[in-house]
Amino acid sequence: MLQKHEIIREYEAIVAGITPLNGIINKPIARHAIKRTQMAVNLEGKNAKTYYRAIEFYQNYSRLRIRLQTGRTHQIRVHMAYIRHPVIGDPVYCKRRIKIGKKSSNTIEKEIYHFNRQALHAVKLTFYHPITNVMMLVKAPIPEDMTNLINTLRKTK
Repeated sequence: MLQKHEIIREYEAIVAGITPLNGIINKPIARHAIKRTQMAVNLEGKNAKTYYRAIEFYQNYSRLRIRLQTGRTHQIRVHMAYIRHPVIGDPVYCKRRIKIGKKSSNTIEKEIYHFNRQALHAVKLTFYHPITNVMMLVKAPIPEDMTNLINTLRKTK
């Protein structure tokens, strides 16, 4: 079903910067030429297509709904970094690490600095059951740590 693009996968992410309202990233992805554990946009790679739509904007950050047409390794992370809006908390593709002083009182900086994973979550899968052919919809609520981050960022609007 994945190979035939019969599963619709939707994610939510919090990314650095203010993105356009929506967009399509249609760039091939392959293993990084030097860092072999990483992936990168590469013209000789496999086709990869990512759709995104902004849900909410904050000061210097965007919350996105992302849909994959293809399913390449690290696709969302690679594509978002490629357009210079990396996923917050991504230790591989987000080169910007917020530097905060020990006595910093900036709650947003602290929350982002201490967010210890990627701010990326699979929120919805839609597909037809392979035996009954009934459309299946599986939803997963945003985890508490990501909800807390969103609530903190909302204070910057």
